[in-house]
Amino acid sequence: MLILLTCLTFFGSGVKYVVAQEKPAASFDDVRSEVKIDAVSVGLDGVYKIGRWAPVEVTVSVSQPGDYQLELVSVDADGAPFAVSSAQNISAAGTHTLSGKFLPGRMEADLTVRMILGESVLAERSFPSSKLDPDSIPVAQKQSLFVIGVIHPTETENGGTAAKEPSPNSKKKNWPENFINSQRDSMTTNKPTRAITLNSVEELPNDLDTLRLFDALIIAEGFDLPPEQEQLLQKWIQAGGHLMVMIGDQVEQWQAGSLSKWVPVKINGENNLKHLGDLENYVGQGRLARMIIDVARIEPDSLNGKVEIASIEGPLVVKSAYGFGAITVSSIDLTQMPLSNWESLPLFFSKIFQRVPNDDLADDSRSGKNLVHAGISSLRTQLQGTLDQFEATRNLSAWEVMIRILGLIILLGPLDYLLTHKILKRPGLTWISFPLMLGIVVLLTFRKADNMHHETPLLRQVNMIDFDAQSGLNRNRVWQSYYSPQSEQVSASVTPLDSSTVNADNYLSIPRTRWSGTPEENFSGMYRTPGISFGLPRYDLSLTESIMTGIPIGQWSSKVIETDWLESSDPKALIESDLSTNTSGRLSGTLKHHFPVPLEEWFIAYENQAYLPRSNRKSEDLVPLETDVEFKPDDRKVIIRTIKNYLTNRIGNSRQKEQDVLATALDEYEVLSTDPYSILRAATFYETVGGEGYYTLSNDSFAGFDLSPQLDMKRAVLFGMLNLPVSTTKIDDQAIEPVYRKTIVRILLPVK
Repeated sequence: MLILLTCLTFFGSGVKYVVAQEKPAASFDDVRSEVKIDAVSVGLDGVYKIGRWAPVEVTVSVSQPGDYQLELVSVDADGAPFAVSSAQNISAAGTHTLSGKFLPGRMEADLTVRMILGESVLAERSFPSSKLDPDSIPVAQKQSLFVIGVIHPTETENGGTAAKEPSPNSKKKNWPENFINSQRDSMTTNKPTRAITLNSVEELPNDLDTLRLFDALIIAEGFDLPPEQEQLLQKWIQAGGHLMVMIGDQVEQWQAGSLSKWVPVKINGENNLKHLGDLENYVGQGRLARMIIDVARIEPDSLNGKVEIASIEGPLVVKSAYGFGAITVSSIDLTQMPLSNWESLPLFFSKIFQRVPNDDLADDSRSGKNLVHAGISSLRTQLQGTLDQFEATRNLSAWEVMIRILGLIILLGPLDYLLTHKILKRPGLTWISFPLMLGIVVLLTFRKADNMHHETPLLRQVNMIDFDAQSGLNRNRVWQSYYSPQSEQVSASVTPLDSSTVNADNYLSIPRTRWSGTPEENFSGMYRTPGISFGLPRYDLSLTESIMTGIPIGQWSSKVIETDWLESSDPKALIESDLSTNTSGRLSGTLKHHFPVPLEEWFIAYENQAYLPRSNRKSEDLVPLETDVEFKPDDRKVIIRTIKNYLTNRIGNSRQKEQDVLATALDEYEVLSTDPYSILRAATFYETVGGEGYYTLSNDSFAGFDLSPQLDMKRAVLFGMLNLPVSTTKIDDQAIEPVYRKTIVRILLPVK
């Protein structure tokens, strides 16, 4: 009875809230006819990812101009509705296409579109998302999807571009159709890939959020970009994107184009490639006919990266670091016949974009194949669990809840029967004993709950500072969990500590705060369908400020939010390095940092080695690096180990001149660990260690944080910790200090 009354009370309050929200709509019936929402288009070619900003185009008809607000409402990972608004200046009556953004939080969640003028909702329409309904908007894809944009200009008779079938005499016959069709088979694998055709560079998105939907871009012609598109493309690569250009015999067009001015590979004339055996060997399968083709000549002296494919004639495919991203230059144009029909072409691109699983450390005989009874299948979920570990509070585990429910059933059933029927021999007393026992249990439960939870708000915080010592690019991310002792709606704002001294023009991407979700199908996972929720109030996300307004939080509950931003700074502002390799291939040179606090638990990774600063060869502790103190990686006290052995705690040789190649002891990765250092270290060197084969957790949400490819592109990675805040958090305009804070720092160091 008590449970029934509680449900009715909760349902009633939810209905009351919903009715209150819809009440104003009826008073604007006379104005609604002036605005009509005709259609909506979501994503790029219908493709967008869950938990990532997605573009929305809304077609509306208006009878008069005005300054409107386009409001897009969806649900977050917790199922709470939220709105993202953007100003829309409509200068004339008629039909218009408006652009906005939203952040999908659940699979198959509806998207509600509102047109607002002043305080009046002039039009509102809800668009369902379903795989079964062809008239609905597309369903969001999981974060494991790898999206490749293929820029393929097609010339028309008047010199413009259009999408049309290539002519029978075209050298690029069947490109990119064959490649796009070949990716469809991957959609059912654990490495799904989707290719999208763009007819020109002008079709690239005009903002960084939307461009980030692409994980990689392929350009095989049209090497001259408009200045705005070129600057945006550079930002996208620096933030972690992967650009591939294929030149072939288009050397003159390449030299005349704007891309050649900043892509870190020099082209000097052409070569005649007499055999393609090196290309076949790289892929490992698929024979190619013998032929002689003209290819661009990559200048060997200009290389500052990794040669993916080499030949007698010189490098064929080269991969170079660019900020936190990569640029691959192919001297071969694989869009030309007969290469565009090569059966192994999809595998070639999979290897270039590192979509082929690494099974080096996968061993089914290991007892560590511990997937994952605790509802954890990704590193992102593991980090979220860390944020919700408030030491001053304790939530019951699922097993504890089930045991208590079982105890309640036994108490109210068999024990009550034994008391009233067997001991007291008065069955009618069950009308007294049953509610009395239930009341005592409820009172004890409330008292126990009060003792298990903190009475004041709490905040836990994990920060990650990424810095590229060559370009000065600073990539920051803050994850926070706010705990509330009461049911409330709060506003949360996060401001970088250096915001008062940073020029606004230095922001490549402004600070912005949003909800945070996990890539799971369990409770509060983004891969669940929305379900039904009653009485959850709506809150607002801002596209222009780092603030969330009206976030609903239940009593003794928490809300995880995240903030990220990109900024450019002086490359020597945080660290100075002059690293090179000696004749044995090991690091030498110097580095020092300018952080105001010591660098702790740090090491340097380069190629397949880890450089560990220790006080002596017997110590396992890493020595902190003080501010402005010079470090030399070839110092006698520095221990060198293969990075796989170090990160997996394999036991190896301790002598400096011997590699620990005979190591056999391997520690399993601790899936239930709540240490942010270990979790983000795993994300940083995920593929280097062996990927899911070792960690047993996916890295789809953190794929952009994996710096493994940088280690082979003349970049060293410094990984460590700082006892340093990076932002200020305010709840309802009141600053709140975190009870727990960990700051991870990752620095890319150029190596000569």
